[in-house]
Formats: sequence, structure tokens, C-alpha cells
Amino acid sequence: MREGLELCPPADFDLYGANAAALAGYERLPASLGEALALASESGFIRRALPGRIVENFLAHKRREFEEWEAAEDKFGFELERYFGRT
Repeated sequence: MREGLELCPPADFDLYGANAAALAGYERLPASLGEALALASESGFIRRALPGRIVENFLAHKRREFEEWEAAEDKFGFELERYFGRT
């Protein structure tokens, strides 16, 4: 808003079923926590928005979490326990 950027047009169609031509103007979200961490660690936006110590601590915590997920034999079970085991 501060920079006066315009929003992109709405995606009022099924993104999951769309062909490559329909998706050409859209950026994909990271497919994994590992990809998201790589992008976040290089993000100037995040480093401008948050103090460096907070960014580094958050990234370190999420890297450990990703390493634990990678080491788990049962990824689905890991996710259930980690994210839904406390409910």
C-alpha cells in the first residue's frame, strides 16, 4: 500500500486443475518447508521487517524442525504428532 502497488487480477478459476498456460502469470508457493526456508533466509523483506536476531532464531528453529521431519520414517505420522498431537 505504501508503494502504491496494484493487486494482480483475481484467480477465479481452479488453480489445481489449470493448465500451464493459465498458470503462467502466477508464482508458485514453496512446495516444502525446506524451499520456504531457503527463500526466507534470502528475503530482504523479512530482514527489513524483523530484527536480525529474531530472524536467525526463527530460521534456526525451523531448520531443526525440517531436519527432524526429513529424518522421520513416517512423514505423515510425524506431522500428526508434531502439529496435531496436542489437541
